[in-house]
Amino acid sequence: MPRRSLLTPDAQATFLQAIELGATIKLAAQAAGWAEPTVYAYLADGRAARDLHTTGTKLTPDQRRKAEFVEAFEKAEGTMARNALAAVVRAAQRPQHWTAAAWLLERRFPETYGRRMVEVMGKDGGPIEVDVQAAELLAELRALGGREPAPNGSARIRNGSAYTPPLNGVYAPEVVDAEEVTDPEDPEP
Repeated sequence: MPRRSLLTPDAQATFLQAIELGATIKLAAQAAGWAEPTVYAYLADGRAARDLHTTGTKLTPDQRRKAEFVEAFEKAEGTMARNALAAVVRAAQRPQHWTAAAWLLERRFPETYGRRMVEVMGKDGGPIEVDVQAAELLAELRALGGREPAPNGSARIRNGSAYTPPLNGVYAPEVVDAEEVTDPEDPEP
């Protein structure tokens, strides 16, 4: 006696509803009471049966059921994508959610709007060598009319700017009012 199929109408409906909501195949399979490899087997068998059908081969009831499952699965994925896209478009129509439109453009037209990765290499494809000495950087800072940063992270600069170290330890100029910045070791206010 052949083994009974797990591809029952109720289990299939549960699986497809989960897919329409955006669940992964693994989670949708769990909701239907299936193992994930079972779903992939059904999909592979269904696609093979669909291909057979296009050649004019008559399908068995099991093949037909699996081919119909593939069609329903692809429709559920399309429905999920359409619903998610509609939500992104609705959000993008509100000015405060402009990032939704940017997200959509990045993914729909990646060659034009997508983020680009640039790989920089050193000599002969090796790593870039960086040799920076703190003393040299401080000498350059002094030559530009500034002083070393105070222990609190900022120092008064004669031109009205202060150097404030960001998290990465590199000193970046920040325009401040010269009277706001004080150095306790400076005799001149």
